[in-house]
Amino acid sequence: MQCRSARTSLLVVLTGIACAQTASFEVASIKPSSPSLPDGRIVVGMAEPVGGPGSSDPGRIRYPVINLKTLLLRAYDLRDAHLVVGPEWLDSEYFQVEATMPPGTSKEQFEAMLQNLLAERFQLKAHRETKEVRGYALVVGKGGPNMKKFVEVPGATYPGNSTLPPVGRPGSALGSDGFAKRPLVPPGRSKLYQNIGIYGVRLTGQDQSMEALAGSLVSFVKLPVIDATGLTAKYNFVLTFVPEGARVAPSADPFPDLFSALQWQLGLKLERRQGTETTLVVDHIEKKPTAN
Repeated sequence: MQCRSARTSLLVVLTGIACAQTASFEVASIKPSSPSLPDGRIVVGMAEPVGGPGSSDPGRIRYPVINLKTLLLRAYDLRDAHLVVGPEWLDSEYFQVEATMPPGTSKEQFEAMLQNLLAERFQLKAHRETKEVRGYALVVGKGGPNMKKFVEVPGATYPGNSTLPPVGRPGSALGSDGFAKRPLVPPGRSKLYQNIGIYGVRLTGQDQSMEALAGSLVSFVKLPVIDATGLTAKYNFVLTFVPEGARVAPSADPFPDLFSALQWQLGLKLERRQGTETTLVVDHIEKKPTAN
């Protein structure tokens, strides 16, 4: 069997085996979990994973809370939930997933392992559908980019996740801008995270590529976004806006919409482009996994 590129209307049956190679975790455990955390917060999609390829603990990964749809997104390298088509309960079935693998496992190998795990434990059968759609290209505005290039901090570890204080604990009260008073990403840490406030949304990036920024915008415009900026450096940036259709609290100085915010705050803009969108269509999946 040879790897084939997806084309319009081409259906590629996926059973967790990527291009005739088998890849499995050394040890894997899946247990039911709850989106309700002890401090009262509700997880949407997943809580931050610990370890995995590119982290300080590459031989082990732990998802403390993750729903099936987000696990599918991670396994098939899809950026947004609307790209997975399947039963509604994919959003509401949460699990704790722990697995070990060789420390040198690549991102692609890790994804193949997740695919196999879903096929073995949830009896997943799915296929991809690729179609032409209208989308966006992220480009540089007329005045040029308005972002600071990331400067390496000697001795700092770059891959990894920042730890933010949970809501309801000291240091998490709302500021005048409507966002929780959480610290910025620690210096030397590579991170792109989303903060939801009462007046809008804030994306904070440190040591981030424009490809990563473009990918993070997909969930807000609900269409493919490609990086066409030509910028190859890593940047620090803060983007604050009101997503289209979002219900936010009234403000004397409301945040701009996404398109205006990109131009005013980062010196970038979104242009309409024709592109392709690939969805993962779930043909069969069990609601509960087989025993560990």
